[in-house]
Amino acid sequence: MATHVPNRATPPDSHAAHDSREDDYGVWRRPLGSLPTRLGFFVLGVTLCTALVISAISLDTTDAFLREKTQESFPVVLERTASELDTWYAARSEEAERFRHDPVLASYWNDLQLGGQLARRAREEIAEQLDRRLAGSDEFKAAFIVDAAGNTLLWRGAKVQLSVAMQRGLRDQAFSHAERWEGHGIQIASVRFGSTGTGAASLHLIFDLESLTHILNIHGRLLEGRISIIDGDRRFLASSQGDPLPELFELELPATGETLETVDTTGPEGERLIVSAIALPQHDWTLVIEEEYSRAYARVVSATRRVLGINLAIVALFALAAYRFAVKMVKPIEALSDAARRITAGEKNVSIPEGGSGDEITVLTRAFSEMTNRIETHAREIEAAHRDVERANTELVKRNDDLHRANEVLAQLSVTDGLTGLHNHRYFQDTLIREAKRVDRTGEPLSLVLIDIDHFKAWNDRLGHAAGDEILRRVAEVMQTLLRSTDLLARYGGEEFALLAPGTALEGATQLAEKMRATISETRLFIAPPSEHQRVTVSIGVALYRGDRKRLFGDADRALYRAKASGRDCVVVAEDDIEETTL
Repeated sequence: MATHVPNRATPPDSHAAHDSREDDYGVWRRPLGSLPTRLGFFVLGVTLCTALVISAISLDTTDAFLREKTQESFPVVLERTASELDTWYAARSEEAERFRHDPVLASYWNDLQLGGQLARRAREEIAEQLDRRLAGSDEFKAAFIVDAAGNTLLWRGAKVQLSVAMQRGLRDQAFSHAERWEGHGIQIASVRFGSTGTGAASLHLIFDLESLTHILNIHGRLLEGRISIIDGDRRFLASSQGDPLPELFELELPATGETLETVDTTGPEGERLIVSAIALPQHDWTLVIEEEYSRAYARVVSATRRVLGINLAIVALFALAAYRFAVKMVKPIEALSDAARRITAGEKNVSIPEGGSGDEITVLTRAFSEMTNRIETHAREIEAAHRDVERANTELVKRNDDLHRANEVLAQLSVTDGLTGLHNHRYFQDTLIREAKRVDRTGEPLSLVLIDIDHFKAWNDRLGHAAGDEILRRVAEVMQTLLRSTDLLARYGGEEFALLAPGTALEGATQLAEKMRATISETRLFIAPPSEHQRVTVSIGVALYRGDRKRLFGDADRALYRAKASGRDCVVVAEDDIEETTL
């Protein structure tokens, strides 16, 4: 509907008044002065302030939570690693004790200190036995014997120059002071032979602290940091990152028995580090974990960026929507204002667009429809993003399952002998500890059978190592066919096997051992090359558990030794259990 203004004379100053009003409305119509722009900036300011407050709170809460969790993980990793180190040293103590209980060393020990022909004979036998023991040990690299006066009687294995500090107190300590030798940390495990008095000589076994790398590396890989062992002089003895080791640790260390809280510090080369440490009073060492700040708090930085990005996107989206909505809402008002301005200026035939509630409802409906369309678009985007997240979660779950299965396979491989498929020495020792504790509670019998292949070195020399390995596998297969479901057969080392028989008295274990011996002796092993049937025999020692695991192994080992000395291909029962019987 158009409104017509009747013609009339124009006042003399009408042009001046018109120009003045145009200037006024020109200021109003400037982009930063328009109503939609001001409304848009108002919504932008309110939304931005709200978003900033919410962002600050959420970022602060997220940052504090993630930092707290990250800092809590460092002491937990250190305590677990310290516990595993204690277990490792306990295993080395047991291995050193097995050296001391070796029947050959025990039988020639006194002759070594007498001098003359007997001493030379004893030196040869002990040296040969120490060489065999060192060859079968994964940790000990050298061994030497010291008499009561501190003189070295015999040295086998790698040559190492020992410092005065390291030699001090060797006879009185289970483990010596640690030193660095040729870039590696070394330490000595000591056991005393013969009499327990002060005049007794002692055996000392040297091991490389590089063996601790795999223990430190277990948790070092999880945190992508470095876990190191530092001695009292701040020297590096071992590290999860292996060689080469730095010379000195330059950061602060905790006092004995204390744990250093996780701190943010600067490394020797200016790098930013997160450091935590725990004292190991048993060796006067410190266990230290270091990780780069960027890696330690990567989750914090990532979460902060995501939260900030989402909030800024929400602010921009709402500001743009508010501006466009204001433009559509103000258009009818602008048209009416423009018509009023033109009429005030004296313009003729000004048409005012037909208004009314219908037009406003239409505008609002269109604005609402546009807003609804935008919301649906965002909902579809969110749904698509949700599907992407679900697919990513499914893939993550699948990878976690694959990792879990891989870990199970690795766990099985860690307790399995790769050649024979039997359980290995480590698994056997763990099972023996559990069975001994159970037997101590229940009083059930527990027997140990040690089996050694006769003349195995001669088989290797004559047929070759490949044939020797085949003999080991075939003998293991034969023995497995004779076992019960409760028996545990393991490859104990080299050509020696160990059978743990729970719930089996000495008589039953002896019968089982004899059955094994006879079956192996009667089985002709086909070895290729060469293609011939070989007759293999075994010597077996049997002992009964009587409350002491070390005694159990000593009894069985001595019985096996007597079986060897009795001509081989026989079963001998420990003398402490029953009168010696050769089957």
